[in-house]
Amino acid sequence: MTAIRVRAMLLTPAIAVLATVMASPLGAEMVLAGGPSASHRSGGVMYGGTTSNGWPVIVEVTRNGRLMKRVVAGISADCSQGATYTFPSGWRYVRIAGNGSFKATYNDSYLSDGLEVTVSESFAGKFNRARTRLTGTWRVSTTFREVDGSVDVCDSGSLRVVARQ
Repeated sequence: MTAIRVRAMLLTPAIAVLATVMASPLGAEMVLAGGPSASHRSGGVMYGGTTSNGWPVIVEVTRNGRLMKRVVAGISADCSQGATYTFPSGWRYVRIAGNGSFKATYNDSYLSDGLEVTVSESFAGKFNRARTRLTGTWRVSTTFREVDGSVDVCDSGSLRVVARQ
């Protein structure tokens, strides 16, 4: 079993706990609040929903509706070596255009115990006119390159996201 599969298997129980906590109303507050803070008490708008593969999504939008303060989701990606890589993912401070659309991208590479990891992530969509619902797509692709040259690519595919107030 490769180190990649072992790491993915180790993360699965943690993701299950995250999903359970995030799915509960109290859990959503705990996950997004990060503890009591003046900015959270001052009020934002909360949205909850799921990705197309059933993982929870929680979105906090500022009161003025111009910024997604926090977005948290469980992401599950199928890997080229047969494993599934499941992990929490999130965005902070995603700007919302006047027409309700949003788009964010992230690319990074790093080394972890000799393993070269490359991550590419995107999140885009739109709020409805009443700002009571958002729809979008979320995609994550992660490449794991071992010291021996073996490569495992884990890709979530284009996940549909729907969240409501």
